[in-house]
Amino acid sequence: MLVSLALGSVPAQAFSFVLVYHRVGVSSGMTLGVAAGSLKDQVVRLKNSGHTFEVASKAQNCNETCVVITFDDGYRDVYEEAFPVLKELGVPATFFVITEKVGTEGFVTWEELKEMQQAGWEIDSHTANHARLIDLPPYALQAELEKSQQAIRDHLGTEAPCVAYPFGVHDARVRNLTAEHYDCGFGMWMGLNGDTTDPMALHRPFISPWDNSDFLNFKAHSGIDHTLLIGLLPLADWQLGVPTDTRDSGLNPFPYTLLGDMEYDLDLSWGQRQHALKYRKNDFSAQVYLERGRHSYNELSVAYHLEPISLGVGYGNGGVILGASANLLNYGEAYGYYQPMTAQYGFGTELIPLPYLRVKSSYGNKDGFAAGMEYALPLVQEEGRPYRLNLDYDQQKWLAGGSAYFGSFKLKLSSDFQTTVKLKFSALW
Repeated sequence: MLVSLALGSVPAQAFSFVLVYHRVGVSSGMTLGVAAGSLKDQVVRLKNSGHTFEVASKAQNCNETCVVITFDDGYRDVYEEAFPVLKELGVPATFFVITEKVGTEGFVTWEELKEMQQAGWEIDSHTANHARLIDLPPYALQAELEKSQQAIRDHLGTEAPCVAYPFGVHDARVRNLTAEHYDCGFGMWMGLNGDTTDPMALHRPFISPWDNSDFLNFKAHSGIDHTLLIGLLPLADWQLGVPTDTRDSGLNPFPYTLLGDMEYDLDLSWGQRQHALKYRKNDFSAQVYLERGRHSYNELSVAYHLEPISLGVGYGNGGVILGASANLLNYGEAYGYYQPMTAQYGFGTELIPLPYLRVKSSYGNKDGFAAGMEYALPLVQEEGRPYRLNLDYDQQKWLAGGSAYFGSFKLKLSSDFQTTVKLKFSALW
């Protein structure tokens, strides 16, 4: 199903393939850095395959073989290494800069950005401070987006048409507020961009060590990258336990407001595993939820969004599920559901009332009350405050622990320090 959904994002007519880099000539992780020679080889490979090149704001207005080259953050090595290479090849590119970093050590200056702009590059926003936007309430989100746009306007005399979301993560709140300041927004989910792609969630497949081969041409025509493998993980877990018709009321069956393009969550506890795979395309969302181990549960749900409400229907072990979710003024999401065959119901909320504070609560008539709180420590601000403290109440137990983001991936460990230990892995795009 996931393959067809990914390929379904490929429009029948014009499309664009977007490459995303961060550092050039500097080792910076498997999907972040590229050598200047490798960058040249990749561009030449694409040119020889008949592709043309455009800037980010033209990603939905390309011909059928368009490539958009983008660089995130604003590192000076892009000016020193990539700019001369692409200038020699006659290829334009787009630079998404963290405006508060411009002119600081290791980053480009406004004068250098003007030079790049005059040579045909597009200078766009990567927000003001590289904040993790999904962790901000609306007033803080507005500030990040407005401040960056104003800085580009003041220093370059032009507006930035596009923004690249830090870490590639976004949700409906982020997309809603971005649309007030920019014409387009870029995430990091695989796919190609065309007329039907959400302009506030344009696709940018990850780069990889295999891009110096024919795999790059395959990506340019399909939009598929190696992150597809993560979405296939639930299919590998077929250890069925005793069937149960009690669903976890803490899981929103019809997510939208707090959903990006794709999300995968794996919850592990002793003898039990929970998989939740969520997908969004424009106003539609779908979720597959599986429990494996001592107990087994299967659920598929779909929803259609009409701001601020999403209406949904699903089917689980207990039969048909009906319900809805709602955007709470861009501060979070509330949901409720009912399962007629088992007379089972549940409801819950997830809120971001303050920057980097997330609060959840839920109640189900079969599994009771649950709640959770997460606070991001004010450390490593430029990486979106990746280290968090967590406190949860679930099934009459208090659990404490911590979590950490690694780009768009997250690990969480919590325990009641007696009999229960839980581990959670998440991937968000």
